[in-house]
Amino acid sequence: MALSRHERFRREVRDLGIEATKDVEILWRSMRDARGAKGALFDLLPEIVAAYHGAAAAAAADYYDDTREEAGARGRFTPILMDPPDLGTNELVRWALATAADGESFQSLIAGGVTKRIANGARDVVTRSSLADPSAKGWMRTGAGNCDFCAMLITRGAVYTEATVDFASHDHCNCGAAPAFNPSQIQAVKSEFVPSARRKGRTTREKDRARVQEWIADNL
Repeated sequence: MALSRHERFRREVRDLGIEATKDVEILWRSMRDARGAKGALFDLLPEIVAAYHGAAAAAAADYYDDTREEAGARGRFTPILMDPPDLGTNELVRWALATAADGESFQSLIAGGVTKRIANGARDVVTRSSLADPSAKGWMRTGAGNCDFCAMLITRGAVYTEATVDFASHDHCNCGAAPAFNPSQIQAVKSEFVPSARRKGRTTREKDRARVQEWIADNL
């Protein structure tokens, strides 16, 4: 079965995160000792993340244009591409150094933070454009719901219309955002992702429940 445009885009962003973590692993292996590797992360991680963040944002702009055209939205609109923000890579490294129990967990924390920042490059373009586009009704969350936190948000099937609602995510989160244009397109997206999230949302973990409660308190 052919993948939908939304799922192809979600996987494209996921794959960018995977490629970025491979680059970080190469960087790590090229260093002779842990001290050198950590220093290299402070120096080079910002460039790696910025490059992939930019690629994700560019892919999101193309995806938004294609989805808008497919939905038959009226008028013209240019997706919003912001100037690259401070992606907080140095803060990520310092947090991982303070949190990790060993080298393996340190690398895992870095990888999770890297993929989240890259995915946010795509999510931000879609969510901001969806709120600014006069023809859009907002944005929706897409994904398989591999944890209870994500499954809860996906199965709500909500169309978010307020700039105050951030895209809630966690490290290694593969969820995406889709623009919402009209009732039939909105229903098509819901039909694709909500059943999948319901099937895969039973692997409850205490940390997922905590994320759910925290998100509800902040956003609902």
